[in-house]
Amino acid sequence: MGGQLFQEWSTLRYSTLTCLFGTAITGIMTAILTAQGYVSVPSIKVIAAIKYDFLFMITLPGITALLGWNYGIKILSSINGILFINFVPITTLLIMVIKGYNITAFDIVGTLFVIIGLILNNIYQRKEDYK
Repeated sequence: MGGQLFQEWSTLRYSTLTCLFGTAITGIMTAILTAQGYVSVPSIKVIAAIKYDFLFMITLPGITALLGWNYGIKILSSINGILFINFVPITTLLIMVIKGYNITAFDIVGTLFVIIGLILNNIYQRKEDYK
């Protein structure tokens, strides 16, 4: 993974540089799509109406979670980090069950596929690392 090539960099530096690249690409794509009429520029009224949503999305997922994720990957390694993030659908299913959602056979089979895939992939990658 990309971060493995820059282990001497701080989490803040790596996160900032990757965000700058992502922001530049997003800006370019938005300008192209706006110029071609696929998307429109929101009005000041719309932006003002969602200012607190923007603030929340920028600070928590945009900054805090990104720095935490990159720092966690630095500590855990890419293999364990990917294994961790792939448990999100399983955690979501467990929360839905706790909240009273009636799971179906499709939910169970899908969850089993995710678990089996994660285990097999992790075993395979660890074997490759030891060669």
